[in-house]
Amino acid sequence: MKKICTPHVITLVAFAIFVVLGLACASAPDGSKALDYAAQQRQQQQTQSQQAQQPATTSHASATPATTQTSPSAPASQFWTGDGGRGMRLGIIPPQGQGLNANQEYLPALIQGVLAADISKYSAISVLDRISLDRVIMETLNLTYEDDLDIVQLGKVPQVQYWMTGSVIRTSTGYTLQLNVTDTSPNPQTLAAFSGTATIAELDDHSAIHRATLELLQQMNVRLTARARNELGRASTLETINSQASLARGVTAIWQGTEVAALSYFLQAATFDPLLQEAENRLEILTAAFTSGNAGMDARNEIAWRRQWMERLQETENFYRIYTRDNPPFYLLYDTDIRQGVINFHNETVELSFGIKLVPDAMWAHTINELILTVEKGLWATGRSESWGLDWPNNVVSITSPFQTRSSNFSVVAEIINDQGRSLGKQTISVPYGYSVRYGMTIPRQNWQGTVSFPQVDTNLISESISIRIISIDGILAGDAALQRRINILPLGEFGHRFRPGGVAATDEALFSVRDDGTLTTYNGTQTNVVIPSIINGVWVVEIGERAFRDKRLISVTIPVGVRVIANEAFSRNPMPKVTIPGSIRSIGSGAFSTGGIGVLTDITIQNGVRTIAERAFSAMSENINSVTIGTDVNLIGELFSYTPFRQFYEQNGKKAGTYRRTGTGNNRTWAFSPQ
Repeated sequence: MKKICTPHVITLVAFAIFVVLGLACASAPDGSKALDYAAQQRQQQQTQSQQAQQPATTSHASATPATTQTSPSAPASQFWTGDGGRGMRLGIIPPQGQGLNANQEYLPALIQGVLAADISKYSAISVLDRISLDRVIMETLNLTYEDDLDIVQLGKVPQVQYWMTGSVIRTSTGYTLQLNVTDTSPNPQTLAAFSGTATIAELDDHSAIHRATLELLQQMNVRLTARARNELGRASTLETINSQASLARGVTAIWQGTEVAALSYFLQAATFDPLLQEAENRLEILTAAFTSGNAGMDARNEIAWRRQWMERLQETENFYRIYTRDNPPFYLLYDTDIRQGVINFHNETVELSFGIKLVPDAMWAHTINELILTVEKGLWATGRSESWGLDWPNNVVSITSPFQTRSSNFSVVAEIINDQGRSLGKQTISVPYGYSVRYGMTIPRQNWQGTVSFPQVDTNLISESISIRIISIDGILAGDAALQRRINILPLGEFGHRFRPGGVAATDEALFSVRDDGTLTTYNGTQTNVVIPSIINGVWVVEIGERAFRDKRLISVTIPVGVRVIANEAFSRNPMPKVTIPGSIRSIGSGAFSTGGIGVLTDITIQNGVRTIAERAFSAMSENINSVTIGTDVNLIGELFSYTPFRQFYEQNGKKAGTYRRTGTGNNRTWAFSPQ
């Protein structure tokens, strides 16, 4: 068969090499870290493929099945008439980037992701999902081929009849986007093509990509409804913009072999849009890879294993340093209610002022703290952290620790303007911000609020309608500040709902008192089934203080992941029959869950990762305890309960993770072990 070489072929080859080599380059000398991730992708997708109903097979039955992404369950008439392209099977290759800088490297993956979502939603065409695409690229293409490798090779992928390739080119004013849909026959024919320009904003808000989708679908004989054309004629929602951008950055990081960065982006994407299935799938796969403790290789060589983990910790510390330096986690809010102050009748001036507020971005703290916890959990899962001398993040591998308290100020320039657009005055105000680091957790500074005053506004210039404008932050124009410094500027009334891990309502935060250092000191409510928020009034909770929940008649409590310390008697004298301790906890204090004769504590779950538990932390009568589920290598300082030698049995059993159950009766009661 004669092989052909077209611009599409060049794009395909470049992408294939980029994907495979990107997945192969990792901190492990043999590249096994990224390949381990790819292997888990393949395993998950093969499982999904076996569970899903398969479309009709093609003549290439020997190739690996590929999962396809189909249109939503909404009636077809909402978005198309006729068959909507049903029966067509399409793979979308990321367009080749030209002239992109480091901050724009994610754009090919962004375009690929939005195109896949659009075509799946607005047609009946089956689109190969991106995780499967990464897999089939690796399994289908043989990099030992000569330079004349062409798109026909991808024709061997079952369920895929057409491939979309193209390029995104940076220009002086924006971008040029070129896309082609080609069949996989021996003599490939172009089915549809798009070429157009886009401003930076049009690519960021997806409107340019939607235009491309509209034109390509029409050329592919998909008859779109007016509703579909209308939706494809406007920008995406803010939620979709944020989630797709984070997902694209994560996918690009995986291609480049930077798994720590990828994990943080998948965390963001899944939080922005919990229904974005690809983000959830990738997050699940990558989290499992991290927390397995293997760092991508078998522990055949203890020194090499430790070295791999040193490299992963170094990568995490470097990422943390960049993340906290470049992305201050705050919203700048201003009150649109302009207040009148002192009138100077002699000068015919009046004082005007408005309130301003700096609020932590809970998403920022959630992402970085979840990242640190995931890496730490993986290190602990090796069972070697102590013998390796890696008490991380307490002790870092960098020369200088990145986990340091930071304090600084924003210089904010604001003005008031009348309805003719004339400035009534400008003022500069210094707004303090910062964060502290405790137990490896980052705690942004609590809400700050102040007043911007304009003492001598000419009353002759005041119109019926006057408004507020934030001009710049640290010399950066307000319009650019959100992109360059992650400072979101909003009117106070538009701020609305903030992200809160666990979905806790804002009113529930008033039930808790928390210090600036992240210590929850008091519970002021009367509810008996309590869910503790991860973030209270902008403060990430890292410690439950002494007696914070003592004598509150609690039947159950949910402790958020991220809490590191439970202090002495924190939950004492509550009738809770069962207790679950998250694996983020470093230490549990004496009497933390002591029943004090109130209620019957029967079952305890201590998730893997907990380090130290003080004597009689769960002080209760031994005859009431049914089971203790505990992780590996927990340091028990004395016995957990009254009158029962659990510590002795746990240590004699090698401090193994699993469930320990009481057996026997009377004086013959002892413990039995079931591994996890």
